Amino acid sequence: MVNPKRIEQKLPLLISNGPSIGFDFQEKEWWLHKMKRQAPDQYELHRNKILSDFEALERDVLALRQKKLSGNGNGHR
Repeated sequence: MVNPKRIEQKLPLLISNGPSIGFDFQEKEWWLHKMKRQAPDQYELHRNKILSDFEALERDVLALRQKKLSGNGNGHR
């Protein structure tokens, strides 16, 4: 199951160019927090779209897994 809190914590890292100790990460983390405070509707829109995409990815992965398991009976590749 997709963990919304974990994904939200990773957003600055997902949109920055470099490690989590770099300036780019810190700057984007700061701006995300500012956006969350000043434009909560816009922030929630983006957050919800990202969560929806991750949930769709998870569903497709699980469906492929189920198809693979039912296709050959033993689940091996």
